[in-house]
Amino acid sequence: MGLAIDGHAQEGIFYEVQNYTTKDGLSHNHVYQTFQDSRGLIWLVTGEGIDFYDGHRFESVIEWELGALTYQNKICFEDAGGLLWIKIVREDEVLFKWINTRTKLVVEEVPELYRKCKGEYVDIAAGPNHSLLLLDGQGQLWKVADNADPVILYAGVGGGHYFCSTLYNDSVIWLSSTGSIDKKMDCCSRYLAILPDQNVFEHIVADFSHRPQVLSNGVLWTVGKHDYACITPGQPVVYHPIAAAIPNYQVDLRDNSNFAYNQETDEIWIINQGFLKVFNVGGELVYDFSLNPTINAPRI
Repeated sequence: MGLAIDGHAQEGIFYEVQNYTTKDGLSHNHVYQTFQDSRGLIWLVTGEGIDFYDGHRFESVIEWELGALTYQNKICFEDAGGLLWIKIVREDEVLFKWINTRTKLVVEEVPELYRKCKGEYVDIAAGPNHSLLLLDGQGQLWKVADNADPVILYAGVGGGHYFCSTLYNDSVIWLSSTGSIDKKMDCCSRYLAILPDQNVFEHIVADFSHRPQVLSNGVLWTVGKHDYACITPGQPVVYHPIAAAIPNYQVDLRDNSNFAYNQETDEIWIINQGFLKVFNVGGELVYDFSLNPTINAPRI
């Protein structure tokens, strides 16, 4: 695993990158997700559990129980009180746990906001103004806030959907599912954009894709087996020529660590063929670590 410790891709600013493995204390070499909390600590969802990194050392906080589908587990978001909301997927159920980022301990008491939610949910996300967004098994989209009962924002989604992003403003909520347009077509990805006026736009990516990233402007990027796709609500899917800038381009869909959006710098980070490449949100290549072999760039 490679962590970018400092800097971004603008001209004249240097990246400092360090690679870490289990030899350095990481619980597992396969990292499915990284998450930086409000205090600067980096949390990692690995094949063994959840670790945190304080800039000097790794420490394990949660170990996955037998039967957990580790590649689907994730840190959903950090709330205003410093709690990390964790989604844990098993073969027959979805569980949620919470970690206090200050004590670095699992919290046994269920947060009050979640106690207001009656029912079973398959995914959870942070909504605007400290509210909570939830998807139940029937695909109903719920919102719960302080001093208010849970309300259904949208009831027509259908089962099998999940949140594409865990943080939203008031502009758009993106949901995803997999399916097939017809029996003759291979598996494809469906993305639903739900707008504040409850207008809903469905977009079909004719290539199995994963790792969707919602940018600050509400546009969604996702990676497929052959290329990267850019989706604006209500507009045709644009298969971005970002791959043309990457020699010998190929995507390994088994690896979730090859595509990320850096919201702080508004950049898209791609690890391909072992090297990190940085693009702006327009798809232009800004920095390519493979062109500078003297830099200890992150590798898969």
